[in-house]
Amino acid sequence: MTLQLGPLHELIIYVSDMQAQVEFYRDILGLKITYPAELNDYSE
Repeated sequence: MTLQLGPLHELIIYVSDMQAQVEFYRDILGLKITYPAELNDYSE
């Protein structure tokens, strides 16, 4: 029996420094922030 999963829609990763993670994924990997896109500070 083979388990097949559908496409990945969301991934939640718990981190201790959210601002650093946002900068890494946005600035280094070039991923787009879709929600909440209007924030400048994601540390909260």
